[in-house]
Formats: sequence, structure tokens, C-alpha cells
Amino acid sequence: MPYWWRDDDAVEHTPALERLLHLAEKHQAPVTLAVIPALFQASLVARLKGHPLVQIACHGWHHTNHAPTGDKKSEYPESRSWQEIEVEIAEGFQRLRLAFGEQVLPLFVPPWNRMALLHRERLSCSYSGIAHDARTGDYPVHIDGLRWKPAPPVFAGEERCRNALQHLAGADERIGLLTHHLVHDENTWVFLDSWLGEQRWNVVKAIVS
Repeated sequence: MPYWWRDDDAVEHTPALERLLHLAEKHQAPVTLAVIPALFQASLVARLKGHPLVQIACHGWHHTNHAPTGDKKSEYPESRSWQEIEVEIAEGFQRLRLAFGEQVLPLFVPPWNRMALLHRERLSCSYSGIAHDARTGDYPVHIDGLRWKPAPPVFAGEERCRNALQHLAGADERIGLLTHHLVHDENTWVFLDSWLGEQRWNVVKAIVS
């Protein structure tokens, strides 16, 4: 069963990012890094540009919550105008392509994996892939190794992760693994290292045409 690996919220070269890249290199596992276009730093470009195992996806614009009070967080709620969003996303892709060139996929990853349906439908006319929530969209992710509530996020547990993997083993599609290098605790890193080692020949690139 092929798997694809996405890691979110990349903005600069940090020890946590270096540890993520070390695992990718150790296990020769391609990883799609969702980069925040308004926030990424020169250090990120210097470390990632040309890396043979790294692809880049556009992770919103500024990772800012625009949802009305009381709603779940979203940078692209229904209340925002499409005209504003369209300009923002186009600028985000332009910034990434100028920095990373052909490593950038036509893949859009909304922060918090949320985007109002009417905006998704308009966006899908321009970009080949939209990862708009955890288990649906063009490039879904099925496994998130973190438990987010209550804060701070911690490893969800090996039993839970392995049960999810076993349940999905017979699926016809590629299985998506989601990580967030900036908030991993030690148990998350240990599990990721172990899992990537087991899946050495099954982790594939996210190929978006």
C-alpha cells in the first residue's frame, strides 16, 4: 500500500525541521512540506531548494483565522469575498514559485484543513489539488499522529496510530500521513522514525499534474 507524507506549517530552518529532513533522508521517504507563503524565511529556501525528497505545497497565505466568533478556525470561511481570496492565493503561489521553482506543486492546503465549499469549487478551476479537510479532497490525509486537545498537542499513541494503519491497509487509494514538525514531542518523533522505516519502499511523492 503506497503512502504519501505531508508536513504542515514550514516557515524557517529550525532544529525541528532538520530532524524531519534527517528522517526523510534516512528512510528515503519523500515529503510534501506545506509552506506558509507570507511567513517563510530565506533560511527555509536555502535548506530546501533542490532537495530531491521535498515537494512544496501552498499552505494558505498567512495562516490567519478569519472565521466569525464561535466558528471553527478557518482562513477561508464563507464570509470572506472570493475576489480577496483569489488575489491572496495567487500571490502565495507566486512567492513560492519564485523561491522554490519546480518543487512547488499546484496543490493548495488550507490552514486547519478548512475552506468554505463555494471557495473550494472556485479554486478547483485553477489548481490541480486541494487538501481541504483531513479525510476528503484531492489529497486527503488519514492519519495524524498528534492529539490536539487539550493543548499542548502530544503523541496520539502507538496503538491508536497502528490500529488506524491496519484499518486502512486494504484501501485502494494512497494513504495520507500528516505531521507537524514544529510541535512534535519525543514520542511522536520516535514513532515516525519507526513507521517510516517499516514503510521504506511505500512512501511516494505527491504527484499533482
